[in-house]
Amino acid sequence: MRKISVIMVLVFYFVFLNNVCAEVISREFEVMTGYGNAHLAVEVENCTIIPVVARALWEVKPGGYIGGSVFASYIIEPAPEMETGVGILWQQRYMQDRSFSPYWEVEGGLLYTSLKTEEQATQYNFIFQTGVGTYISLNDDLKLDIGYRFRHYSNSAIELPNIGVNHHIVLVGLCWDF
Repeated sequence: MRKISVIMVLVFYFVFLNNVCAEVISREFEVMTGYGNAHLAVEVENCTIIPVVARALWEVKPGGYIGGSVFASYIIEPAPEMETGVGILWQQRYMQDRSFSPYWEVEGGLLYTSLKTEEQATQYNFIFQTGVGTYISLNDDLKLDIGYRFRHYSNSAIELPNIGVNHHIVLVGLCWDF
């Protein structure tokens, strides 16, 4: 996980450096919700979540979006708990001039969960997620977002055990241009 954390920091560092002087072309605000599931290996249980995500995105040259997100999730199983966190993301879109615009994104950040598991020694964790999706234009300023995310979180070996939790998440949201 340390290698992934170092790579993630370097990617965001170079993406940010390449776009420090970039012209901001557009701004967006998005709200999403969905369903996620993970298998807890040690406890042989599922971890099911209902996430709610709010994020802001800025389109920058040369052809990408940089943004930040704030999220909270209700954990349904193995026990009713909560998790919350923040992230920084990079999103690359394709065919933006059409009403259907697929994308790929990568995000890293911090997560706190009230769920205590055998997989994690701490409740404070780092997240790395990547995913794909598509925007479908509803009108000039409003888009429907449908996507999939693979999310890994762990404490980056700050304390053992550090097995990590891998969620598969389906999200649906609305995105406003302003």
